[in-house]
Amino acid sequence: MRKTSLLGKIIFLIVLVYAIQIAIPFVVAAAIGFGLFQWWKKSKATPIQHKKAEQISDSLEIQELKAYIKLTDKKLKKLEKYQEKEKWDDYLDSVKQILPQLTHIKDEADRLKKEIEPLVYKRIIKKVHTTRLDIQEQLEKLGLSPDLPETDEEKNILHLAPELSECYHNIQKDNLTILEKIKQADNHEELIAIHQSNMKRFEDILSGYLKIKANPKDYYNADERLAQAKEAIEKFDLDLDETLRQLNESELKDFEISLRMMQHKKTS
Repeated sequence: MRKTSLLGKIIFLIVLVYAIQIAIPFVVAAAIGFGLFQWWKKSKATPIQHKKAEQISDSLEIQELKAYIKLTDKKLKKLEKYQEKEKWDDYLDSVKQILPQLTHIKDEADRLKKEIEPLVYKRIIKKVHTTRLDIQEQLEKLGLSPDLPETDEEKNILHLAPELSECYHNIQKDNLTILEKIKQADNHEELIAIHQSNMKRFEDILSGYLKIKANPKDYYNADERLAQAKEAIEKFDLDLDETLRQLNESELKDFEISLRMMQHKKTS
């Protein structure tokens, strides 16, 4: 029995070895064929894979633009709150951040225009344009520009007395123009002295207004005095406009003389 069992195992091993020797070439051939097939498939798929990678890249850029627009929208909501509460110093600080962001959004939308749906692109550009116009309109009302540095006095006015901001900037602008025009006059020293005296009175009134506005409880008749000071500042703004008109008219003397001579020649 033991000899028979041993003989059977030997026969089984011989058959197994023989079968493996026959199968090895087929296995190797199959492996080579499978490898060649995978290489061919990969080479054929490469252009498509590149295209998909480009699409993913473009998609990421669009996603970044969307995220940037959302971030800017949040800042615009804060800007609206500052405007409602008349926190003009915070308003101007936000504007200085938002305007460059609006420019970036427009530039990116233009760059990615082919990948954005036409209606979406138009909405983005329109939103940027209208937002800029709204901000510019509000800045003009306040007599401000985001490109100009603020003085401490300007910051103080924005914080304490935004109702004077427009008048204040009009006066400062007229002041510079008037000084330039006075320099050309024969009696410029006298005119400059008079103008500077008027500006000194304006500064005194403005300083008092800001002090009372900061702590109205510390002064007698605060509301009445604030109203009087505001009226005086607004009147001074109008007075400077009139002074500027008179100076402009004085520059037209030669124009008036020449015009009258021309008209006289026509009638004669």
